[in-house]
Amino acid sequence: MQYYKKKEEGKKERITLLKNYYNEAESLIYEEIKKYKRTEVELDDIFDAMILALCASFGRKSLKYLPSNFEYDSEGLPMRMAILEIKKEV
Repeated sequence: MQYYKKKEEGKKERITLLKNYYNEAESLIYEEIKKYKRTEVELDDIFDAMILALCASFGRKSLKYLPSNFEYDSEGLPMRMAILEIKKEV
């Protein structure tokens, strides 16, 4: 993403990305934001949730992890970031 998610350009950028995979993304986002007070949920929280759901829909095989030499926290969970790698078909 090129723009910060709380700026207008960042919001537009994220909506465009989500609409590439789900045409009704924009209406769903604004439908959900009406359900909550801003002290409970911010617009960028909804973007985060939808983008995570999109990433999950591609399955674990589409994920790349950073860093490659990660550590585990005190609960035994890996401390790393998952990045979606979409391979475009030609």
